[in-house]
Order: sequence, then structure tokens, then C-alpha cells
Amino acid sequence: MNISVKQLRAAGVAVAAAVLVVLPLVNDNAYLQNMAIMGFLLAVMASGWNIISGYTGYVSLGQSAFLGVGAYTTALVSLHTGISPLLAAPLGGVVAAASALVLGLVGRRTRGIAFVIVSFAFLEFTALLVSNWSSLTNGNHGLALPLPTWDRTYLNWPFYYYLLALLALTVWGRGRSAVPGSGSV
Repeated sequence: MNISVKQLRAAGVAVAAAVLVVLPLVNDNAYLQNMAIMGFLLAVMASGWNIISGYTGYVSLGQSAFLGVGAYTTALVSLHTGISPLLAAPLGGVVAAASALVLGLVGRRTRGIAFVIVSFAFLEFTALLVSNWSSLTNGNHGLALPLPTWDRTYLNWPFYYYLLALLALTVWGRGRSAVPGSGSV
């Protein structure tokens, strides 16, 4: 039996996905779930950074600002409307994408170190805005969301599966993207 590298890779991805799907069901360790949630979030961020730096060659120091914009948007919408942060998160993503579009329009003519400076300036501007607009963001203390309403026996399953799905969507979408020069079609 001759198994190709592509088939082995697909089998490995399928096994890893299956393990990640059943992990919270067979292990009730909240710490492990929280670390997996943070890992999923960082992997999604790394995928975004890979697009800007890996495919286009631009070095962006402001990528984490987009996470902050999306997170604060999600938290503020959730606090002021009373809806679940899980339902408000897509709006946070849209606002983060809109801020990326604005930054892209501002920085589209910059190259090299100038782009690095523009992206870093956006990161610093965002940090200063969050720190100093304390009537909206609670300043350096941040925002506290109410505890989830689901039964505690589920721990963080909704967040876990939400971010696992977002990671799967990100990896699947990145694999099918048509970034110029990436070799993808």
C-alpha cells in the first residue's frame, strides 16, 4: 500500500481535529480548556499576521490592535445591549476588519520601515485611546463581563467550540485564498 504525503497530512489533520473536538467532552480540566482557547485565538491571529507578513512581505507591528478593537467592540456591545459576547463577537470582527481597512487605506502607499511605523503608530494610538477614554473602556482596569449563564458543568465549552470553529474556518479559508504571489488559486 502506497500512501502519499498528502494523504498522510489529511489523516493527521483529521485526527488532530477529532482530538480537539472531543477534548472538552473527555477532560473536565478548566485550565486545559482555557489554554486551548487562548491557543486557538493566537493561532487565528498568527494566520492573519502570516497573510500580511508572509505573503506580502510587509512587517506589521499593529496586528494585536485589531484583536483589541474586536474584543472591546464585543464587550461594549454585550454590556450595553445585554446580549451574549458569543453573539456580539461577529460584530467585533466586522469592526476590527473595518479598522484594518482604514489603516490599509492610510498605509497603502508606504513601504518598508514607513509601513512598520504606521502599523506601530496604530497600535500605540489604540492603546492610548483605550487607556485614556476611561468613561467608555474603564481605562487600564478594562471591562468586566457578567458570568456566563450556562451551567458550570460545561465550563467554557461555548467559547472553546466557538474559537475552534473560527480557527477551522480561518485555516480552511487561508488554504483557499488567492493572495497574489502565494501560489494559491
